[in-house]
Amino acid sequence: MGKVVKLLEKILDKVESDVTIELEEISFCKKYGHEICIMRLVGKNIFPKMSAEEILSNPKARAGLSKEDLITISQLDMQIKFKKNRLHVVEFERNGTVVLENEFLEKKRYSEKVISKDPVLLNQLNGNDSYRIGYRIGFKEGLSTAKQKQNALERFFGRFLK
Repeated sequence: MGKVVKLLEKILDKVESDVTIELEEISFCKKYGHEICIMRLVGKNIFPKMSAEEILSNPKARAGLSKEDLITISQLDMQIKFKKNRLHVVEFERNGTVVLENEFLEKKRYSEKVISKDPVLLNQLNGNDSYRIGYRIGFKEGLSTAKQKQNALERFFGRFLK
């Protein structure tokens, strides 16, 4: 990433002040695993590819951008950072544990109850996965409550049947 920033700085140093930078396109890059910005130097036939983070960290690149492009790039950077912190459910297990996976394909096993009580983990899950975990916990709690009620009723009526 550093090489691209240095290259763009050299290009920007040589470019006249009337030449600005435009956001040409946003496209997915397999190398980075997220979207990148394809920039265009107005008046030149140069299209450097940079991540949103690289653009926002380079004052010279930001100076040549329009407000609309800066807003778009900032929003893209926030979306990428948000996606990097996301977890998704890979597997539900019968013993009440859940296997979660992050963007880097690292897997960790958590108890359903631990996830339901940890706000940081809940915020990293998407809505559908957190709903499924909550439903599973509620269903199990409902079953155990129903069994407890049934056992209590059997004990109560068992006294009269003897």
